[in-house]
Amino acid sequence: MDRNIKQIVVFGDSFMAGDELLQNKHLDNIIPILDRYKASIAPTGKLQCQQKDLRAIRDAINCYFDKEYPNPQDRRSAEFKETYASKLGERLDVPVINYARPGNSNLGIYESFLQFKNRIDSNTLVLIGTTYINRYTQLTPKAIIHETNQYLKDEQIAEVLQSWGTTIPHHSSQANEKKHKTFYELDSVFGNDGYFKYLQFISTLYSIKYMLGDIPHYFFCNTGNHTIQFVDLATDLHLIPPHKRYYIRQELDKLIVPYSLQECRIALQEQNLPFSALFGHVNSDVHTHYSDYLFNFLKDNNQL
Repeated sequence: MDRNIKQIVVFGDSFMAGDELLQNKHLDNIIPILDRYKASIAPTGKLQCQQKDLRAIRDAINCYFDKEYPNPQDRRSAEFKETYASKLGERLDVPVINYARPGNSNLGIYESFLQFKNRIDSNTLVLIGTTYINRYTQLTPKAIIHETNQYLKDEQIAEVLQSWGTTIPHHSSQANEKKHKTFYELDSVFGNDGYFKYLQFISTLYSIKYMLGDIPHYFFCNTGNHTIQFVDLATDLHLIPPHKRYYIRQELDKLIVPYSLQECRIALQEQNLPFSALFGHVNSDVHTHYSDYLFNFLKDNNQL
């Protein structure tokens, strides 16, 4: 097969970085830790334990991985090899460069793209995993995003970011009254208005698409309940005016691959197969399923 794709570059959050994907491979060594706390694994693959023991179990598992991978960069690289991007790279026999980092916001993803877009050419497949619009990143004036292949230490993060966090939308019945408290301020122009956050999100995607220009190989991957389904949540919270909802949904449909990592999870769930890592991310089987989908998507669209 004559392949035009010579490399893959990846931008996104924890789903693209590979958080928790090593748990499948090391489960035999993790189970004794769970037994110590009388915890178990649900049929979905997710951890079942008493809430008071969760922190201790996390710490014990992290301690195990710290011993297995004394160099944090080795652990990050091993995690990333389990992602659908890396699995697709193996199938295409091309190198994969990872600029994703856990907890990333769409603004952070965009900034990463700006700093590394000079490494993208017409033989590059660009995979951009979008994230929750309610995440925020405030960059320092001279922010430099580090390659995530070089594990980000806390002090490095402090050099880049003024603050880096997530706020979850308010789900209570009082959401309509509290809608202006459900999102942190992203910038001085849009403030706390949820509708404008959606417009900014779409604008960011279009900006990336514009800067990629005639490069034929790029996809905005809906990695979870991050984009299309999130519009429905915003509708429920009355953050998007009724006459604008169809437009926003239509614009997202144009930009984002129609099949998501979330839908791969549902496919495994329907087969009664484990789909979850211990702490909630989808497991490596879901990533394998999604890499198969993307390979066929590329093939069907004459991208290979």
